[in-house]
Amino acid sequence: FVDRLEPKYKNIKFVILAPKKQDIDAKNIKIEIKRIGLFKGLLWEQISLPIYMLTKHNSTLWNLGNDAPMLYPGTTMIHDVIFYEKDYKKGLWALKSRIITNLNANRYDKIICPSYTTKNRIHSLFPSIKENEIVVCSPGYDHVLNFGEDEFELPVQDYHLSVSSVLKNKNFDYIINLAKIRKNENFVVIGKKEKIEEMFEEIPINVYFTGYVPDSALKKLYCNCKDFISPSLYEGFGVPPIEAMAFGCEKIYISNILVYKEIYSDSVMYFDPLNVDDLNMKLNGKYDVSEEKRKTLLDKYKWDNYTNDFVKFNVD
Repeated sequence: FVDRLEPKYKNIKFVILAPKKQDIDAKNIKIEIKRIGLFKGLLWEQISLPIYMLTKHNSTLWNLGNDAPMLYPGTTMIHDVIFYEKDYKKGLWALKSRIITNLNANRYDKIICPSYTTKNRIHSLFPSIKENEIVVCSPGYDHVLNFGEDEFELPVQDYHLSVSSVLKNKNFDYIINLAKIRKNENFVVIGKKEKIEEMFEEIPINVYFTGYVPDSALKKLYCNCKDFISPSLYEGFGVPPIEAMAFGCEKIYISNILVYKEIYSDSVMYFDPLNVDDLNMKLNGKYDVSEEKRKTLLDKYKWDNYTNDFVKFNVD
């Protein structure tokens, strides 16, 4: 993201701050990366980062993750507020995120979020935040067009595709149950597969979890699928369906949730994420979304649009 900003705004010096003790993949990053602090993780975010920023009086801190240091909240990107929703607020991570957000909510310089659905939810949680201090900057997808075309070995060739982690809100029970109904069809899920056996009591033999797939191999997997399915119950935005479109997947099925309706409009087909029979029927029916509608969506969500909105809100 910052690499895309720098060539357009040469009068601004961009620096990425990172912990000294944490490995990061920086091989494709062209701008300066400065290693600071004695810690990593939460301690780096809440101690090392604000101490460093307090010495940089003419600098602005952009936090591109959900959290921000309580001593120096700056401008923060809040991707979603799932840790406030009743079905997802358990666990140490959710508690930590709520504490930090509660303390920072009225102290952020500005808040950036990826959708109006997320913006409205933030405002409902913190009505004292001024409307003009929260802006929607929807992310781009077109970096995926530079991915390579390496092969990734799959045990199947004709498959439905899903891409995501297997967190609770991703609703992958839906894929499992759909596969049980469509026993003669194959389902491929791209994403980390730790603890899958603990999460699902029974995984049908026609469901294949790939584990991590490098960017260089994603294109082939997207291009060769028969359709793309996203059964999410909650998203701040939801990028994988756009990636599927960008790689030429013509059939995109996604859950009928508010944020997806906002982002994808009439460029996809929707299904009830709580009713497996709904998608089962739609997979048997006609797919009625034109290529023109997909192209309109792809034109809307490009990185140039995102960076223009982001910098206009933060710099201009």
